[in-house]
Amino acid sequence: MKQEIHTALNWMDYADLKSILERYGFAVSHDESEDDLREAVRANVEDGTFPEAEIDTSKNPERGGQHR
Repeated sequence: MKQEIHTALNWMDYADLKSILERYGFAVSHDESEDDLREAVRANVEDGTFPEAEIDTSKNPERGGQHR
């Protein structure tokens, strides 16, 4: 996985992570942490379930993005 994808995942918030998981049919429980969701998305990108294009890298700091 490209470094820019790792960085983008680290900057994504709960709502963004939840949205990606739900688009692919995963149920997200309200008691799952942001870190749990981040790791689930990361694992699914790494194994090819989610394409890297699902991850918005435009908010990465080196691209001028801002953390929420």
